Amino acid sequence: MMKPVLHPGGLELTKENCKNLPLDNSSKVLDIGCGLGTTLEYLVSAFHCQAYGIDLSEACISSDSVEYPDIRFSVGNACDLPYEDEMFDAVFMECVLTLTDDPAKALSEDFRVLKPGGTLVLSSLTHTGDKELLLPGTFQVEVCEDLLHTAGFSAVTVSNHSSHLIQFVADMIFRYGSIDAYLRKSTCTLGGTVLNCNLSPKNTRYHSFLAVK
Repeated sequence: MMKPVLHPGGLELTKENCKNLPLDNSSKVLDIGCGLGTTLEYLVSAFHCQAYGIDLSEACISSDSVEYPDIRFSVGNACDLPYEDEMFDAVFMECVLTLTDDPAKALSEDFRVLKPGGTLVLSSLTHTGDKELLLPGTFQVEVCEDLLHTAGFSAVTVSNHSSHLIQFVADMIFRYGSIDAYLRKSTCTLGGTVLNCNLSPKNTRYHSFLAVK
């Protein structure tokens, strides 16, 4: 059984975002903020692709490297990826971008390591308030689109998955009593999940962005 995916929508949203990606056993994919490695486990199982994962958490990477020996894991920063130019057919960045030190730099790095025609699969907490670059852990949708275009991406498709955010928070509270209790039970540092963000429920949403180089 696959481990849970620690972001709203879980693996089902990842699968949905993969539907139109031309992935096969010759494809190279990267998951930034790979956490427990579940997204990469799915990609290898479903598409037999060559998988790479990077995360700030040494504990996660150490555990993942033992559990998934065929996946290439690295400890590293989304703003300084240790990969060659035009290396990947798809890059996944699920609920991670708003937690980086420099979102614009991170997107520039995503663009750099993608092959021409490759796709960035990005999900993020979003907000409906004033047009500011960041509220705690969130983007305004239009700001994220602007950052993607500035990074060089030509086609950006946006979809609203806010219902997954509501369900995610409800599930965590139901299972563990509170979000804090869930965090205490986690076995490795959660460097790239919704749980690290200071949510303002009234204006918080959740969106996916598929951006083509």
